[in-house]
Amino acid sequence: MGLREDFERTKCDCLKCQAGCKHKPGMLIPEDLRPLAAHLLDKPVGEVSDKEIITAVAEVCEASDGALVQAGARRFRIPTIVPRLTKSGCIFFEDGKCKIHEVAPFGCSHVDLHMGRKDGDARSYKAHEQIMLAWGSRQSNNYRLTWTACKLDGHNSLPLQVKAANFQQALDKIEEEE
Repeated sequence: MGLREDFERTKCDCLKCQAGCKHKPGMLIPEDLRPLAAHLLDKPVGEVSDKEIITAVAEVCEASDGALVQAGARRFRIPTIVPRLTKSGCIFFEDGKCKIHEVAPFGCSHVDLHMGRKDGDARSYKAHEQIMLAWGSRQSNNYRLTWTACKLDGHNSLPLQVKAANFQQALDKIEEEE
């Protein structure tokens, strides 16, 4: 059972949540890769090869340094894959809608601004845990290989601090207009 079954999908598309689409799209978790690649390639999920996953996802995503976490006295980052940002926002966000809604990344489809901190933190923790396990896996390394392909192709995400500041500015503007 995956994280998508463990947590209920969010349904909000308000202007504040859309600001996330424009400035800070959510992270992909390992189980997002194959369905996203299948959607992009217009193929059944079971027919998508590992190489096709890496190539297709790396074409539309970026390597992010990821969240800074602390385990005891040790601080480290968990590198993540996120949808590529264009000048108008997430590569998949067009005319106020997500073009890949049915296969949207876990960080988009299962997290929104209206959930409580406890629920949001639980989802984030589990997602980062799954990503960290994928990075260390010797059996399935599609996540690590896709992140590396993004990085080597020069598709690097803005630092989280920059994305967070841009996102906060957008939220402040929306609140001023309300």
